[in-house]
Amino acid sequence: LLATLFEECGMEMSAYDLFFHPSPEALQGPFDFVVLSEVIEHLRDPLGTLLFVKKRLAGQGAFFIKTSLRPKATDEFPGWYYKNDPTHIQFFNGSSLER
Repeated sequence: LLATLFEECGMEMSAYDLFFHPSPEALQGPFDFVVLSEVIEHLRDPLGTLLFVKKRLAGQGAFFIKTSLRPKATDEFPGWYYKNDPTHIQFFNGSSLER
C-alpha cells in the first residue's frame, strides 16, 4: 500500500513481502529510504535484517521502522492486543528498538 501511495506521488519504488509480494529482485538497492512498516515484530533475526537493509542504503539513505511498542507497565502486557497475533514473535520498547 505504501509503495502504491508513494508511486502515485511520482517516487520510484520497490516492494517486498515474503508472503504477499515475494520479489527478491526488489531487495537489490541501493535505496534512499526503506520502510519497515509492521515488519520487525515478525522477524526471527531483526538485527540481521537491519544490517541487510543498511548495506543496501545509498550514501545518506535511512530507514523507518513502524511497530507497536510494548507497554511500559508489566501489568498492562496481559491486556495488550498486539501480543495476541501468533506471527508477532518479537516485542520492543523504546530503548530496545533504539539499540
